[in-house]
Amino acid sequence: MKFKVKDKYFVIDIINVVLCIIMLIVSMIVILDLQNKVWLFPCVIMLGAIINILAGFKSMKQNKKGKLALFGGIILFIIALMIFFGFGGF
Repeated sequence: MKFKVKDKYFVIDIINVVLCIIMLIVSMIVILDLQNKVWLFPCVIMLGAIINILAGFKSMKQNKKGKLALFGGIILFIIALMIFFGFGGF
């Protein structure tokens, strides 16, 4: 049974790594062409919020201490959505 629990957390870690790589690539695109890609800036914040939510969820499930990270990630995601729609959204 413990193997399945560790495997579930390993999947969350892999998702975090993939999201971090995507966030790095999108950040580089935003930095290189800021005037034309300014709408991607809220997407970087959203990716950071999703990473924070996943880390908080993992921490909360493992040792019951990730409530602040989870709450902070949700608040950051809401702020990123407001910024995104402030830039015009899709």
